[in-house]
Amino acid sequence: MKKPYLIAIAMFAALVIWMATGLLGKPDATEQVQTPAEKTEKRVLVQTQTQNSQPVQLELTVQGHVEPNREVIIRSDIAGRVQDVLVEDGQHVEAGTLLVRFDMEDRKSKLAKEEALLESRRQAYSRTEKLGNVNFQSKSAIEDAFAALKEAEANVAEIKNEINKLEVRAPFAGVVDRRAVEKGAYLLANGEIARFVDNNPLKVVVPIAQQNIKQLSKGVTSEVDFAIGQKRPGTLKFISPLANEQTRTFRVEISVDNPGYEIPAGISAEVKIPTSRVSGHFVSPAILALDEQGRMGIKTVDDTSSVIFNPVSIIQATKDGIWVEGLPDSARIITVGQGFVEAGAKVDVAEKNSDETHRAAGVASYIGSSQ
Repeated sequence: MKKPYLIAIAMFAALVIWMATGLLGKPDATEQVQTPAEKTEKRVLVQTQTQNSQPVQLELTVQGHVEPNREVIIRSDIAGRVQDVLVEDGQHVEAGTLLVRFDMEDRKSKLAKEEALLESRRQAYSRTEKLGNVNFQSKSAIEDAFAALKEAEANVAEIKNEINKLEVRAPFAGVVDRRAVEKGAYLLANGEIARFVDNNPLKVVVPIAQQNIKQLSKGVTSEVDFAIGQKRPGTLKFISPLANEQTRTFRVEISVDNPGYEIPAGISAEVKIPTSRVSGHFVSPAILALDEQGRMGIKTVDDTSSVIFNPVSIIQATKDGIWVEGLPDSARIITVGQGFVEAGAKVDVAEKNSDETHRAAGVASYIGSSQ
């Protein structure tokens, strides 16, 4: 039987011979040590577009309602029976147009009676005055005759004034909104005849919050979008000097020409009132990103091909894109690949022709409630 130490020596010798003859094989090529150049991380390819900031007109967008320029309830000055009604509901009339005529009744006979009495008292006063000049009448008699004369003159004037009020005419050009009388009706003094409105121009009334009122000025041209689908320019005519106690908003009126009376009063409208101008960039909302602090921003590339995160704020949103502020005046905006790179990373850049998506400066609205 062989000795154990002989067996161990034989195994050791065999192992040395195996290693010497390269039985373990050469290292695989994939396990070779990489060079420093091979260890360098590959850069992400992004697409950029260079944009310059553009002037943007900020606007205050608020909801309001439409009021007529003027509105009155026409009432009778006298009591009487309606003889003729010469207008219909919805009819447009010019200033001075006859609307309603009252029956004359016995006013002509009353006038004739009072005129005859007036002439009698005029002659009586004349005789009394002549006698007083030769001391055949007292001073008090002359004064009584004069007072009677003036009373008769007042009675005649009163009846003539009443006759003049038998015809009720339009106070200004407008539309008969609602007629309240019919032929043959009897009206008391101050009885309602018709509601009369003037819809040219229209007044668009909007409530402006107290924090925004200083941004407005009279005379600026505003855009009014009526609920019936029409858009028209208007002029800011009135800013209330006193805020509403309950809402703390100010009444602001925009005047809109309505020569054809096509737009009715009483409807709602959206008004865009210009405030100030700022510089901004027009971009797609798809390129917006958030940083670690949760700030909204846009990624750009600087001259060293490094990614920069720029916090931005939206100043206008449209169906085609958004206007933002916070970017440099000239910015290389990452439009493709921004989701695969972080701030500070080096990137390879493919520049997109800015003319392909260039948009002219537009009008921006201040997004926020007016309440």
